[in-house]
Amino acid sequence: MDDKWKSGAVFGVNPIYEEDGEDLIAQWARTKTPAEFRAAMLFNIEKYQRRYGKKDDEVSESRKIADYSARLAQYEVTLQESGGLVASKMAGYRRVMEGGK
Repeated sequence: MDDKWKSGAVFGVNPIYEEDGEDLIAQWARTKTPAEFRAAMLFNIEKYQRRYGKKDDEVSESRKIADYSARLAQYEVTLQESGGLVASKMAGYRRVMEGGK
């Protein structure tokens, strides 16, 4: 497994969602289909947009939106640059099936 994926460094953000020392969102990027990963990121972006200024202060909420947006953008760049290859826990790399887009 590529260390930059495990640490979350591939996203260019601090790994703040850790599980067993691995950035949880980086783990999702490695193990979920593109459709699943996109849905998770878009859900969280919308969640923070809807509650903007209602639960946490605007700075905190905007940082969360930016974090999820940056992670989604970097995932899309990596997916595009790799020709549809994404890191996978089981096989090192797997080709994204057309139905997984």
